[in-house]
Amino acid sequence: MYQGLLNGLYAVNNITTQQGQVNYLQALQEDVRSLRRAFTVYPVAFDYTNNKIQASYLLTYFPHYTELLQVALNKTNSAIANENINRLLLFGSGPCPEIIGYLKYLNQHNANNGRTIHATIYDIAATHWQYSRNIVFQNLIPTIKRQSTINHSANDLRIDNPFGNVTLAQEKTIIVFQNCLNEITEQKHQTVIDNFVKLYNALASGSYITIIDLSEYGS
Repeated sequence: MYQGLLNGLYAVNNITTQQGQVNYLQALQEDVRSLRRAFTVYPVAFDYTNNKIQASYLLTYFPHYTELLQVALNKTNSAIANENINRLLLFGSGPCPEIIGYLKYLNQHNANNGRTIHATIYDIAATHWQYSRNIVFQNLIPTIKRQSTINHSANDLRIDNPFGNVTLAQEKTIIVFQNCLNEITEQKHQTVIDNFVKLYNALASGSYITIIDLSEYGS
């Protein structure tokens, strides 16, 4: 996975020599430190528009985050894999490690055969994360999707009206909140709770909601 991420970063930055690769990675060291510091403060805030910060995120956090949904779904063994759920709704997904996790889960249970998976992404910086998503979709997903097709759309999340005109009740869906609650300020807690209730009430029968996050955040 790391090599795929590195290849994508080198390509998008037009780095073609070994020395250029070394220089690029060395130049990211301060951005990695800055990102790690940002994750020690609640609410978490960092500059999503900075491509060097995104590159640091891909190399330091993304690989581990691809494993979390796979581990969570494996709590059901192969039950969800056998239900043929092909719609994902991802909140705070950034560069979409959850899609990698879902594909790995399906592959593990031999259930990834010619599916068409639709992923809808909601993120407060969905437009800016396109830089990283392109790297993931071009360099990682093709290596594990097998014969399946992955379609995705990204939406900039508005806390006061996150779903727009999306219709949720038409088919079974897997909803994922992964490592994003730490970016919600206390002033927005009730709004988020209200929206969560609306989301729950709108889901088709047989859908799943998965919340993967730390259990407590200090204020």
